[in-house]
Amino acid sequence: MTKRGRTSRKRCRKLKGNSYFVPNQENVLLRWMKKSWNFKCKELCVAEFHSTGRGLLAKRNFKKGDVIISVPKEVLIGVRQVCQNSSIIKFLLAKNPSGLSTISGVEALCIFLIEEVRLQDYARKHNKISIKWSPYISSLPTVFNHPVIWCHSSIILLPESVQKNVTNMQLDVCRQFQEVNKLLAEARNWGLEINLPLKILSSDFTWEEYTWAWCCVNTRCVYSSHDVQKQTFVRPSAADCYYLVPFLDLLNHSPSVQVKTGFNSNNDCFEITSMSNVKKHNQVFINYSAHGNDVLLVEYGFVCPQEPNENDVIRTSLKSISQHLPGGKDKMATLKQMCELTTLCEDLTFQNTGASWSLRAVVMFLALRQNSGTLTEQELKSILHEVLHSNLKSSSFNLHSKNNAQVILGQVCISEMEKVKIMIEKCIHVQQSMCDSSTLSQQVNSALDLWEIYDKMLQTCCNMIHNTDVFLEFFKH
Repeated sequence: MTKRGRTSRKRCRKLKGNSYFVPNQENVLLRWMKKSWNFKCKELCVAEFHSTGRGLLAKRNFKKGDVIISVPKEVLIGVRQVCQNSSIIKFLLAKNPSGLSTISGVEALCIFLIEEVRLQDYARKHNKISIKWSPYISSLPTVFNHPVIWCHSSIILLPESVQKNVTNMQLDVCRQFQEVNKLLAEARNWGLEINLPLKILSSDFTWEEYTWAWCCVNTRCVYSSHDVQKQTFVRPSAADCYYLVPFLDLLNHSPSVQVKTGFNSNNDCFEITSMSNVKKHNQVFINYSAHGNDVLLVEYGFVCPQEPNENDVIRTSLKSISQHLPGGKDKMATLKQMCELTTLCEDLTFQNTGASWSLRAVVMFLALRQNSGTLTEQELKSILHEVLHSNLKSSSFNLHSKNNAQVILGQVCISEMEKVKIMIEKCIHVQQSMCDSSTLSQQVNSALDLWEIYDKMLQTCCNMIHNTDVFLEFFKH
């Protein structure tokens, strides 16, 4: 066992409880990048964090406006680069008459990653050296907890809207997988002689290989339009602007962090600039975009339960709202009529800041209708006008109406919370009855984390609704 030096021991004591260095991985990747492109990054290092796993640690204080990392364009791995360097894609191009089937940019990047993994395996088995991209490939995760590879029993633990998105994503990735293997089979069937390594490289991809590569691309790419060029054999799409960026892709996401990303044409580097201060020895985060935890799970395979996310929402419906009204079913026609006259029903949601404005407006409308008896179309439009324009001085907005609105909204919130708690109990039951399987356990844990985030958010909303002073403040905005 290698002994640590005094400096290393002091550093580890300083970081104890927060993170620890991964010097070997850091050195191999950065040495390779320095040797290949003269890339240096003395201000960040690879570290393992208890809350997020592997990430990048600040070796100095960063201020707002400081460039966190600057990567030369030569390091970026995009569609053009893989088309020029991939033996498999060159093989397909050579066998593919002009105008025949094409691949997408995502498929091209996946082919590149699978090829590099196979080259490494081939070199290792035959005692050959494979250096070009092996340090980067070795830095990539070997497994993912992404819903695209979840089993059906785990997917059905997710909210219905998320289930639909995951299913559509799985179908799309399956189509890509079949499309690429069909092209490989056609190319092999044209029967021209190829050398042994290429024969191994061009054999059918397995589902495990393709989904691993797809997860690397989908969860780690950055977007930049600095070098978009139409590539023969590649269908034009947004993926033409996707780039894998070694070392930079170790930065983790935080919903509360703001950064500026983009290609700097002055120095030909892709840069990330901090929009807030970062203290030395803290993890450096970026923001993958303004996504709720449901989208983060579908797109990136994780959720962030540690901090509130302003993009999280729980959707309710007119049907759910009507269940808490006297004669609610009879009022559905009027509710639908209201939706035809406005766009209120497009955002019936609970958020970390409370009920959405549209949900509050719909509930206030219902409270006013309760006090007004049967409404003509003109009366309906009049009340809607008052609600939509927040005409709080109107006599229609009396305290009794607001109290009714408070009761209705509170009941709707509690109803949604009960649904969430049922799903939490279901996830816990599945956990307890599960045989030893770390993969399935991670899937269920992710679903449980998402429901617990929603439960906490709805509890906050309920407290706000049941606090009369806070509730009445809703109607002053």
